[in-house]
Amino acid sequence: MSNAMTDYFESGLLSAIFRGQSFTLPSTGVYIGLTSDYPSESNPSANEITGNGYARVHVPTGNFDPPTVDGSGQLVSNNTAITFPTAAGNWGYASGVIIADALSGGNIFFKGGLTTPRDVLLGDTFRFNISDLDIKFD
Repeated sequence: MSNAMTDYFESGLLSAIFRGQSFTLPSTGVYIGLTSDYPSESNPSANEITGNGYARVHVPTGNFDPPTVDGSGQLVSNNTAITFPTAAGNWGYASGVIIADALSGGNIFFKGGLTTPRDVLLGDTFRFNISDLDIKFD
């Protein structure tokens, strides 16, 4: 995933570090969602897939490897598979991913494009295998 922090997350971190303001991070894990386009920084969930059995997937705290350096930045990857529900109908073209603090709505921390976008059709099960979802700080 080519990725970036959202405006919400950037502002929260900067305010916490430089202004001493409280910023709440998820304590029990994150929720992974799919979008039908490359998500924007200011409204990353605008084109989140909906309907036909789609739901964000909860990934509990600890299900990402510790950060490592890959030559150009710090990187974390999922250490368990992330499997979405089986599509009960066509979801359409999945080309983006979001990482949020809630099953629906909530705050989006990261957004990015999928390396290999694809159509998710009736009966398909979209999945990130182990180490397929990388989040990197350059």
